[in-house]
Amino acid sequence: MDAIHYSIDHDDGNSTKDYDEAEIILVGVSRSCKTPVSVFLATQMGIKMANYPLVRDELDSFRVPSYLIRNKKKIVALTASPQLLHQIPIVMSDGKSIEETATQVTQKLNLKSKAIL
Repeated sequence: MDAIHYSIDHDDGNSTKDYDEAEIILVGVSRSCKTPVSVFLATQMGIKMANYPLVRDELDSFRVPSYLIRNKKKIVALTASPQLLHQIPIVMSDGKSIEETATQVTQKLNLKSKAIL
């Protein structure tokens, strides 16, 4: 049970201050299955899991936070092919309002508003 609670608390870069307690830390870009693998290893094998999303700033600078470097012997990187990532609809939100971004998201998926006026 401790492994499950630890893994839930340390999903997606949360509670990084106590990564030293993790038995395995998965790192990778979004959609590389970090959370499902973490949940499986915690629930089925009782392993204290943490997972950390690599974001553009870290990838562009070739730097990761010190709490990852300190625990590098526990890190396993997951990846996803560019072809898989390319299949996911993308909306650029840079410099746009929430309303503009939300409109583009719904248009991308051809959804109609369900707002009650």
